[in-house]
Amino acid sequence: MTAPTSPNPDTLSRITRILGGSLLLGDAEITPDQPLLHSDLDFDSLDALLLVTSIEKEFGVRIPNEVLN
Repeated sequence: MTAPTSPNPDTLSRITRILGGSLLLGDAEITPDQPLLHSDLDFDSLDALLLVTSIEKEFGVRIPNEVLN
């Protein structure tokens, strides 16, 4: 297994924008190591589905269901 790398700043910015806009998290501070579940963000399973769908659309990728479990 390879070690994780630091996220590309542009990618991180795009994902942060998705979290803040699409998921209506407003002014919540979102950091790269921010836990989404069981945190102050009030992020639930419906938000997770919306996030995956938004990331797929933003980046033109398909995230297989198998990796989401």
